[in-house]
Amino acid sequence: MNSLKRKISNIAMPEYIIPHHDGKHTIPLEPNGTLEFQYSKDDQENPIIKFKNWKGNWGTYLDSPDEK
Repeated sequence: MNSLKRKISNIAMPEYIIPHHDGKHTIPLEPNGTLEFQYSKDDQENPIIKFKNWKGNWGTYLDSPDEK
């Protein structure tokens, strides 16, 4: 997806944006994550997204659980 993003318009590339206190972040549509975005769970088994911001620092975003 990242290699395509540089070659085609953003309108043609689906993406998710999450709001965060240090700015908005684009979430890649990669099921296993990337080096900058990791999908995991916190201590209470809630889904979280860990990401690197534009400064290179790691941030955490609480994701919503899957519906069952």
